[in-house]
Amino acid sequence: MAPWATVAPVTSGGGQSETDEATNQLDATASGWRRRFKFALASNLVLGVAAGFVALVPGRGGRLAAAFSMIGATTAVALIGYLRLEARWHETRDRVERMHSVKFRYRLAIDPYCDESARARVVKDLAALGMTRGPDPSWDVTRSLPIFDQVSWYRTHRLARQRAFYLARSVAFRRRERSARRAIFFCYMAVSLIAIAEVVTTWEVELVAPFAAVLAALQAWSATRRWGHTAQIYEGAIQTIDMADTHLAHHLLKVPPNAAAIAAVLEMTESTLDRESARWLALHNFSLADDKYLKDF
Repeated sequence: MAPWATVAPVTSGGGQSETDEATNQLDATASGWRRRFKFALASNLVLGVAAGFVALVPGRGGRLAAAFSMIGATTAVALIGYLRLEARWHETRDRVERMHSVKFRYRLAIDPYCDESARARVVKDLAALGMTRGPDPSWDVTRSLPIFDQVSWYRTHRLARQRAFYLARSVAFRRRERSARRAIFFCYMAVSLIAIAEVVTTWEVELVAPFAAVLAALQAWSATRRWGHTAQIYEGAIQTIDMADTHLAHHLLKVPPNAAAIAAVLEMTESTLDRESARWLALHNFSLADDKYLKDF
């Protein structure tokens, strides 16, 4: 049995350490804000498109339906701004990623938690992130492990899990990007064919405007979600994790392991993952990224 498995961390009844449980709760909060933002954004786009189609219905009913659709679309976009749905999602997600960074840096005893003031500093950093209690005793257990066990723990609990997350998200975002491109191409074709048909024939269905609205909505949705750019960020992070894992495995083969070299690889990996989080945040919310990460440069 691994040394870190012999010590039970402080728990609050659910089997998890209190710090990890709080991090998971914050992660769930971020996911909740993300779902609300995406629902409001989708509602805005769907209702805006629906207004273009129902307006074709003759009579007062069509006009009323179009008006109510536009009111709903306007309400959805107003709620995004008034409730700060997107901003709250980004702020909460940023806190989660920074808490992960603090946890792994402290448990590995790497910069800035590599000297005698490490515990006082981690308590201060956790408090700045809204964590009322300091690090769990299990964090100190990991710090005291032999270098081989410490690196093995890191490869399993950080690199492998982070790589699986990045890979799943990257594949999903690439798939969504391709689907959006196909849908946009279909709308372009539909608008073109309908416009040609209305010009060269007596066919008068007035569908150019609604399909143009669908096209604009799809392009706006695709641009807002930034699937391709986000997938690139995740793919870059996967390459970083693979290189770090290879370097760590190489250093562990040496007898005795070079602790200084391993610490340098660990520090480089965590710094790179921090930069990947900053790139994601800058892509979606540059003002927050500028305040948290870029103001010192």
